[in-house]
Amino acid sequence: MKAGRTVLLSIATLVIFPLLQAVPVADDAEALRLLRQAGVARTIREDLQESLQLLKRAAETAQSDSVRGRVLVETALVRWMRLESPLVIRKLLVQATALIGPPGTEHAQLPGPFRRVWKSASRGKVSSGIRKKRFQVDVTATGMASADSRFAAAYGRWQFMPEARLSVTVYKGWKTWVSYSSFTFSSMLPVIGVELNGFQRFTALGLAWERSLGRRLSFSLYGGIEWAAFKEQATAELVQDTCLGFRAGTGLKWRISPTIHVLTSLGYGFVSKDIGGGRSLRPDGLRLSTGLGIRF
Repeated sequence: MKAGRTVLLSIATLVIFPLLQAVPVADDAEALRLLRQAGVARTIREDLQESLQLLKRAAETAQSDSVRGRVLVETALVRWMRLESPLVIRKLLVQATALIGPPGTEHAQLPGPFRRVWKSASRGKVSSGIRKKRFQVDVTATGMASADSRFAAAYGRWQFMPEARLSVTVYKGWKTWVSYSSFTFSSMLPVIGVELNGFQRFTALGLAWERSLGRRLSFSLYGGIEWAAFKEQATAELVQDTCLGFRAGTGLKWRISPTIHVLTSLGYGFVSKDIGGGRSLRPDGLRLSTGLGIRF
């Protein structure tokens, strides 16, 4: 009889104890409430920062493995939507898998790409090395309102050009960037019939700071040094030189997907050089850009 009671007690322990772990305990009520609020902040208000703050509080109060696992998954999802480090996201999902197992049919409402990341993490495929999607390439159409009144009088105030920019994330929203743009121009002096033509080329290097404003929208500030090359040629006169200045501006980016985005920016190039004879070159000016970019 004693042996039988021991066997029954062992079976009851093996069956009931896991069930008790899966059922939220009384102390989990606050964590579940915060988890629901975090979901509302993420889906309805699209405020990922608020969602993370609520999830942090939920993680501090969660008691059972099931609730702790759900909090970890939701935290990983929010950080994935914020395009944060894949290493951090996978680490959270590995921890969640240890508590609640790999993703199943009950997680069908999660985005497909995120479920694939979770499945990969549940198999222990946590990558190491260089952070993914550190690089960003933007190609824009840029309109420039020249700061040089003499140039604007001869060739028009606005000039349009393509511009390419490469950015590299160095630390949590901070990026280094380099850009290149150029355009050609021509005009005819109506009185003496002299043709003018030339080009302006701009290379800039600097630092940018980017902050998320929601699920898809982000805001950035940037600044850096700018090197401008200028050439203007008439029939018997050539003006050619280079000058150094700086550029600053702000921009907005709308993420179409984790990889592709559209952007617009407003900036100003402060470049000037005295070329003698009471004349100075001011090849840059106000810049308005819009275009498309990719992250990889």
